Amino acid sequence: LAGLGLDDVVSLRDVDETLRTLAADQDVPLTRVLAVGDASDSSRLLAGAGTAIAVDTGAARRAAADSSGATAFLESVLYVLDRM
Repeated sequence: LAGLGLDDVVSLRDVDETLRTLAADQDVPLTRVLAVGDASDSSRLLAGAGTAIAVDTGAARRAAADSSGATAFLESVLYVLDRM
């Protein structure tokens, strides 16, 4: 959410609500939303998405994610997207 060129900066406190709002505005069910988190504060984002990938994770992010790893490769994300 931080790099999309949105008018407002999304606070970490509101990231899950912003995810739900963006999905609803685009008529996309949360079960079809993929989130990739790579920061210690990504847990709320990952928990709010239908599918979550945690990168360079700690225990809290691994628990919130469907998949995790040391490095995110485009092929890994495409693999998950193909199965959504």
